[in-house]
Amino acid sequence: MANNDVGYFSFPDGRNYSVAVFITDFRGSDAEASAIIADISRSVFDRYVSLNQ
Repeated sequence: MANNDVGYFSFPDGRNYSVAVFITDFRGSDAEASAIIADISRSVFDRYVSLNQ
């Protein structure tokens, strides 16, 4: 089973980025995989924002 998601972020000042997360061979539930993807996305977003302040 694989769980995947892609996001595109656009900021008011014109900056933007994309993130793709692919999880394979995950033995947990879809809800658990979605939570992991959300955590990864949040971490990338927080890091991106902190580097571009």
